[in-house]
Amino acid sequence: MKEDVMQRKEFFQLLLKRYSPADLLLVQHAYWLAKEGHRQQKRDTGERYFEHVRSVAVLCIEHGFDDPETVVLALLHDGKEDTFIPPSVYLSLFGREIAHAIGVLSKSIPMFDDVCGNVIGYLKKDTAKYFAEIALLPPKFRIVKGEDRLHNHRTSDTMKVDRLKRHLEESRKWILPLMDATEPRVSTLILNEIVRHETRLGLVPSM
Repeated sequence: MKEDVMQRKEFFQLLLKRYSPADLLLVQHAYWLAKEGHRQQKRDTGERYFEHVRSVAVLCIEHGFDDPETVVLALLHDGKEDTFIPPSVYLSLFGREIAHAIGVLSKSIPMFDDVCGNVIGYLKKDTAKYFAEIALLPPKFRIVKGEDRLHNHRTSDTMKVDRLKRHLEESRKWILPLMDATEPRVSTLILNEIVRHETRLGLVPSM
């Protein structure tokens, strides 16, 4: 499912009446950092990866999770595992709470070279442990995982079937219960997307 691309000015128009100048500056920093960090990356659809993280931030805003910390986290939620940016940068710019949440939402933990700071490898988290850690986050940060999966499902029509099936099974097992406990409206939207894909592919839902 292709979506319209939002421009920077349109994005910040959503925030102008909600935020103080200091809060707006915080989001501006996150926006710039996300755009630079994901600059060379593209999604399977061919679109810039940055469009995904911006879309997740927009979904958070539209569903009422529009505080600056949540919007910052939405913009940066894939930053730790998918960019070159070291954790110390997130800590310095956005504080311990957001830096911790970025780490929790990362499925893989990057390892950095002590001398030059290059990423030298990744450690993948156990799935059950990963979602257990997310469940301990405040609701306003847990919602980012739900909006992330909602956007992924809305734009995954061209995803390879085997991979999509794994995502759908994971969503039923882990994401829906997490969102039921966080924001049932988002859980319903995700379920609608799951059923859409299962119907399209002729799949029997996993229970």
